[in-house]
Amino acid sequence: MKKRKLNWALLSTARINERLIPAIRESKNSQLMAVASRNLKNSKNYAKKHNIQKAYGSYEDLLKDTEIDVVYISLPNHLHCEWALKTAKAKKHVLCEKPLAPSLNEIDKMIAISKKNKVMIQEATMMRFHPQTDYVRQLISKNKIGKIHYISAIFAITNLNYKDIRYVYSIPKGGGSLFDLGSYCISFSRGILGLEPKKVFGNIGITRGAGQVDQIFSAYLEFQDNIKMHFHCSMRSFPHESVTIVGEKGTIVLDLPYCNLPGETGTVYLINKSNYKKIDTTAFGDSMRKNFSSISFDEKAYNYQVESVNSTILRGTKPTITLEDSKNNIKAILALLKSAETKIFMKV
Repeated sequence: MKKRKLNWALLSTARINERLIPAIRESKNSQLMAVASRNLKNSKNYAKKHNIQKAYGSYEDLLKDTEIDVVYISLPNHLHCEWALKTAKAKKHVLCEKPLAPSLNEIDKMIAISKKNKVMIQEATMMRFHPQTDYVRQLISKNKIGKIHYISAIFAITNLNYKDIRYVYSIPKGGGSLFDLGSYCISFSRGILGLEPKKVFGNIGITRGAGQVDQIFSAYLEFQDNIKMHFHCSMRSFPHESVTIVGEKGTIVLDLPYCNLPGETGTVYLINKSNYKKIDTTAFGDSMRKNFSSISFDEKAYNYQVESVNSTILRGTKPTITLEDSKNNIKAILALLKSAETKIFMKV
């Protein structure tokens, strides 16, 4: 029997759509059918530009389309819950941009309607779908670096456009660097460890924009087994990202943990006793890296995301990111924000 293709739709004309569109089109199990905007003219122009069959002038009209199977929600963070609920009520599956929602109550509503209407709602934190993340998880589970002691992470971008939605909407509406960038740092660490943070301490470096959001945020997290983590996220820095995982017997380093995008290849380095003896400790940069055990990964994060969603819907496989997983990520974010406000450690 020929496998049915899933009909995808875009709920908004956000710029990030352009990263998902090629992945949908390259999938044998998907086709991009429709797009919706709050303005029909804009929607038609977008559909023409991207060769999309149907264009709608309201989100409600798109949800009435009985041919649509999956809806990608790339609206501002505070609108995620409202439209995920309406999409699920229309018996359509949801892939929703991260963070899934800025409050726990909203995620509880998504969990309830997902179960009631038997539809998938999944958060689009694309690096969690990438084989690179799974490879690191396997290195840890196979005890390649021994007991984990410490994780250090950074995710920084250059965004000084104060009209950007990350600055316009307040922190309770999901604005700021912690919701936008720090969420990756937390989700990645939780994913590879399979553990949840027990207590956290957060600090807002600078606030900016109409929403007076955190432009820079630093965080400290403690997991069980005395595993400690520190991360830094910033919207006013030179773009860079990395993760270092320090174990009793070795270290894992990722030079591109979060954004394996077209033209960018991420590499995972493994440093342990077997290769440390070969390293010239006076060397820097590539002259040192060449002695490390390493493996590089492709830039197909969005492709893996689409294929995982398709598999969950068509074959019933477990979602890569469950709603409970997304809820736990938001718990950590909210605890960090409360800590930054009160200047004390917070339990998660």
